[in-house]
Amino acid sequence: MRGVGIVLAVVGVLGLAGAPASAQPDDPLPPELTDQLARERIVRLPGATVTVDDGRISAGLSPQDRVLIAPAGGLDGYGPHFETLLLSWALKAGVRLTVVEGLWIARLYDGHRKLLDDSGEQARWRLIAYGDATDIVLGTATEEPPPVPATDAQLDALAVNEDRPGVRLATAPAGPPFINYASGLAKRFPDELIAVAHGGWLEFAGPGRERATYLRDVAYAAALTKRGAVDLVDVVLDRVVVSPRPVFDASEPPLQEGWSVRVNRVVPMAAGGAGVIGWLVAMFVRRVRGGRSETDGMRLARAEAFARIEELSASLLDTEDPDSRAGERYATARTLFDQAQTADAMAEVGRIADEGLELTGGRS
Repeated sequence: MRGVGIVLAVVGVLGLAGAPASAQPDDPLPPELTDQLARERIVRLPGATVTVDDGRISAGLSPQDRVLIAPAGGLDGYGPHFETLLLSWALKAGVRLTVVEGLWIARLYDGHRKLLDDSGEQARWRLIAYGDATDIVLGTATEEPPPVPATDAQLDALAVNEDRPGVRLATAPAGPPFINYASGLAKRFPDELIAVAHGGWLEFAGPGRERATYLRDVAYAAALTKRGAVDLVDVVLDRVVVSPRPVFDASEPPLQEGWSVRVNRVVPMAAGGAGVIGWLVAMFVRRVRGGRSETDGMRLARAEAFARIEELSASLLDTEDPDSRAGERYATARTLFDQAQTADAMAEVGRIADEGLELTGGRS
């Protein structure tokens, strides 16, 4: 409906925020927290702004499920190893713990962590616009009704400011229903880009709408995989204003495909060098620690594929205006690297990365 699907896994930046140096890996969790998690299905820490529907959560989750809701950065006080501690506690307690920290949502169970990055488009949109994580936690979808056109009276009551050069920004009243203010404002300011904030969500209209929407999607994909407070509105507007060149060739047709394809085109640029390297290192370490028996051929194929993906990511970052097809090759190779189970499959990953390198001029 609004092209709001966000493929969070598209950027591999899952690093944890810093914490006091005095914290040790074996520091215990506060007993008051673990006692509360043992007793209650849903635990909210002070300052949490994201909400869930308690009734739906209680009805939709098993008795072994727990949900911990914290403000962005609210778990840092438990030390840099809080995730390991929570994993250990959940394993010992025999529960499946879902952690909602700001807009970062992960499920901890059986000694593993799974980022909830496969929820539907509407679920992720509700999280950004309304701060409602219910559908993501449950893995369900609440169908949103079509946007309601704004009336003249509603447009008159909306404060519109030139927040950035060439951008008219308005803030919509909080919560549903979703009212389409942007289209009405575009008629009043036909020569300017309109940006309307619905919570953390920005809706655009007017000249430059497609480019701004594209940059918005990339910014959200990058931001929602990180722990910590992020002002999504400022992040997006800064990208829209300061980016001097189009993010895709003007000769391309309007982007009608889903969020995943659009974001895949600019994965390395959105993630930044640290994000790309972070993903590559994480994948490599996870494979090394996996404890699976591998043949020498598989290990060699894995190492070669890893090196080629790393080379492609560096080439994309160094190229001023990379071919969008190279970004697609990178995203495909990165996804298949984590799925490949044989040396032949891993060799195919390397071949796909090589195609991307040829498109960037990094390999002939």
